[in-house]
Amino acid sequence: MRNIILLYIVLIIASATGCSRHSAADSTLDRADSLMESRPDSDLTLLRAIDSSSLSRRATCARYALLMSQALDKNYIDVTSDSLISIATAYYADRSDSPELMKSLFYRARTYYNDSRFDRATIDATHAYEIAVKLDDPFWTGKTADLLADIFCETYNKEECINFRKTAVSSYASASNNYFHDWALTNLAIDYINNEKPEKALSITDSLMQNSAFAFQDSSFTAQCLNIMFQSHFDKNQLNDAKEFIYKMSQYSSKQFTAANYSDMAIIEIQLGNLSTAKSYIDSAVILCDTLKIQDIIAIETAKLEFARKTGDIYGQSELTEKIFSIQNNEIRKILKQSAIGVQRDFYNHQLMLTLQKENRIKKSIITWSILSLIIFVALLLLFITIIKLKNRNLELKMNEVALLSAEINKRDSETDSVNDNRLRNMVDKLLSERFTLINKFFDEYYENGDSPVGKTAIFNRVEKEIKNLSSKKNLNEIECLVNETLDDIIFRFRKEFPELSSDDVTFFMLNVAGLSPRAIGLFLKIKLKTVYTKKARLKDRILNSTSTDTDEFLAKLS
Repeated sequence: MRNIILLYIVLIIASATGCSRHSAADSTLDRADSLMESRPDSDLTLLRAIDSSSLSRRATCARYALLMSQALDKNYIDVTSDSLISIATAYYADRSDSPELMKSLFYRARTYYNDSRFDRATIDATHAYEIAVKLDDPFWTGKTADLLADIFCETYNKEECINFRKTAVSSYASASNNYFHDWALTNLAIDYINNEKPEKALSITDSLMQNSAFAFQDSSFTAQCLNIMFQSHFDKNQLNDAKEFIYKMSQYSSKQFTAANYSDMAIIEIQLGNLSTAKSYIDSAVILCDTLKIQDIIAIETAKLEFARKTGDIYGQSELTEKIFSIQNNEIRKILKQSAIGVQRDFYNHQLMLTLQKENRIKKSIITWSILSLIIFVALLLLFITIIKLKNRNLELKMNEVALLSAEINKRDSETDSVNDNRLRNMVDKLLSERFTLINKFFDEYYENGDSPVGKTAIFNRVEKEIKNLSSKKNLNEIECLVNETLDDIIFRFRKEFPELSSDDVTFFMLNVAGLSPRAIGLFLKIKLKTVYTKKARLKDRILNSTSTDTDEFLAKLS
């Protein structure tokens, strides 16, 4: 009897001790939760003081995992292992559309994003976004949309990136959270820069610098805006303005220049002719380079390529160009394996199937989708056949057009052999004849292929490649040199007399001076024959109405 009583006492003491321990852990978690937004550093310290191995209740373990993941993220500690946050997602999975499941999915998506597992990050971020929308929670709708925008940015889907970033901006505005709203606007400005729309980026940052309270209170925010302005002016080739903003940005100690910043600064100095300064910036970029960040590597190699071009290092140019292409190709292969948009589509399809299962309409759905797929397949098949027919027809038309031009060049060759004083045309025709000799060889193969569409297409692609080589910058520069050498620097004088004309207009004039036919000029510039005549007429009017001293000479070359 005494032993039984003693056993009961031991059990009661153990139970009380366990309850006390769980109560203490829950109390600490409650306090940590309350400090999450205002003091995330203190919050992380509290959570690290908890012995996670002593937590036995699933609910407490899940809450600890969620709060710890949240605290690490808020303290800018990038976690790449999902072992911790998966405890929370597994526990809250049964609580469909709950805030806890939404947050768990969000922070697991952040973990996958940090580890460059963008396919899995897309699934969790999309699921969290859908829950936030259902809960009508504008703040978390903004956060999940922001994360999706980051994922699509990393996977080079610019359109979806901007769409979700705009959703984030409007959601933060609805939540009246000015801090997240203004930072989301800076990210949207960066997205526009990435999408080659620097004017829109400048418009956003100008507005933020004038109206945002954080532009005057937060040095990091101001430095970010200045960095965007620098990038925008750099992309617009406004080098002096770009230098001004990079100088302003350097005044903020909170903003450390990145490898990409130094690379861009190096390119500016290269274009301004300050090679020694450019070299020092490239060296600084190399030191700061994060070998895991593809953007840093490409930025540095691009700066090196510009330096090689400026210094005339032909071997360096070739080597760096191949290296950049190799890096980009490897990145594309990696991204293609993790198609974020495809994964998001798969997620929504999965959600649809779950809904159909709940409504007991699977059989009807399968039949419906089968019929629809058959219709789509037939429609696509008919479309494919039509496209092939149109493509073959266009192929024949293009080949005939090139054949006519080739015959014209050959005719010019025979004509110019008998005209000894036409030195310029002889030299230009000699420059072009080798290319057209190869093109004629392709024609022979083309017509020998009979009705084989695959063979004809392959040959036409080879012809197009040769035509592209004809109109390459190198080839056009060679023609321009011949024209200037023969006709007393006529193109140089033309540029000087008409500085407002575009490079395409100058090239158009140069090809006319070189004696090329309208059909040949159209081929070089990839414009229609009708456009050639219209362009020539407009250029004549421009010259005729000018005050140039060489008007008669210029007009004579266009006659």
